[in-house]
Amino acid sequence: MKLIKQLFIWIIVMTIVNIGGTLALYLYWDKRIPDSAMVISIASGVALGIAIGVVRYLKQKRADTAK
Repeated sequence: MKLIKQLFIWIIVMTIVNIGGTLALYLYWDKRIPDSAMVISIASGVALGIAIGVVRYLKQKRADTAK
């Protein structure tokens, strides 16, 4: 259950960060970024969220085992 919770949190956080970065570039470059960039940023956010969530879960599990 902890893994699912961490994955859910990190997927949302990283997706928001990536969408924010893409949106900032979109506004800065006067809307010259294709729409596919937004889809790529969402996919990247999900992938990064999964990676961070799994790593943090495994790190926490190893720390609990060491106690």
